[in-house]
Amino acid sequence: MLHPKYYRRDGDRLTDQTREIVNVWLGEMDRLVASKGDTGMNFDEMFSWFTRTEFDCRCGCGYNVVKPQFLLKLDLARTFAGIPFVLNSGCRCPDHNKAVKSTSENHIIGVAADIRCNTSSNRHKVLSGLFAVGFQRIGVYRTYIHVDDNPDAPQGVFWL
Repeated sequence: MLHPKYYRRDGDRLTDQTREIVNVWLGEMDRLVASKGDTGMNFDEMFSWFTRTEFDCRCGCGYNVVKPQFLLKLDLARTFAGIPFVLNSGCRCPDHNKAVKSTSENHIIGVAADIRCNTSSNRHKVLSGLFAVGFQRIGVYRTYIHVDDNPDAPQGVFWL
C-alpha cells in the first residue's frame, strides 16, 4: 500500500505530488474492480490498515458490502492521519440501520464509516487525513467522525 516514503508534507499541507499519487491509487482500484469485481479481490492483502471484517454489520448478521474504492480511500486517509482509525460502524444491514435511526443508506450501500474519535488532537489528525484524500462528506459528532463517499449525495458538505 502507500508507504510514508511515497508522500511528503509541506507543514500540514499535502504536496501536489502526493495528491497525484492518491489519484493514481484510486484510478488503479477502479480498474481492478472493473476487471475482477468486488468479490474477486483479497481485501486483507490489499489494504495496509483495515480488514474487510472490520466493516461487518455490528448487529452480528455478517452483512458487509463495503466498496473497495471507499476502503482504499479510507486506508489512504489513515496513512496520512498517522493514527489508528477505530471503526464504530462500517456496513449496516437495513434492519440495523433502522434500529440506529439512520436516515441515510450510506452504511447500507458500503460507502460510509464512523471513526471513533475522543480528543480534539485526534479529530484534527483524522479530519486532515480525510480531507487529504478528497472525502467530500464528513460529519463531526461528540465521540466519532462520520465519513461517506456517496457520489449521489450532495458533495462538499461538513456537518456538526
